[in-house]
Amino acid sequence: MIKLAALLIGALIAIMIQMNGTLGEFTNVYFSSFFTHGIGAVGILFLLIFVKQNKNKDINLSKYFYIGGALGAVIIILNNLSFQALGVSMTVALTLLGQVTASIVIDNCGLLNMEKVSFNKKKVVGLFLIIIGIVVMMFF
Repeated sequence: MIKLAALLIGALIAIMIQMNGTLGEFTNVYFSSFFTHGIGAVGILFLLIFVKQNKNKDINLSKYFYIGGALGAVIIILNNLSFQALGVSMTVALTLLGQVTASIVIDNCGLLNMEKVSFNKKKVVGLFLIIIGIVVMMFF
């Protein structure tokens, strides 16, 4: 079930890139990011008010874990710029390459409090196939 949810996330990201990119074309990339985060904040506020969740106040996280919102704003701006120049499919493909590469480094080095996960041949093959897919999309 969680793999289906992850697949859905991928589809929603492609839709989000198109919607935010189009909004950025008609306004500008900064307004698009601001508007997107504003709507997201209203949605989350609604959930915080009406959906009960357990609160774990004993979590001792490093301060850098709280910069995700700032990263999200930068990501939307970069997505909008990429969308305008490359379209949805190339933006998603290159984003996937960046995500997979970063996740391999995070896993292999145990960054951000992650347990180390060794780099193996399967990951090399997967990364190589993504690169081949991008090359095919760019030149054929």
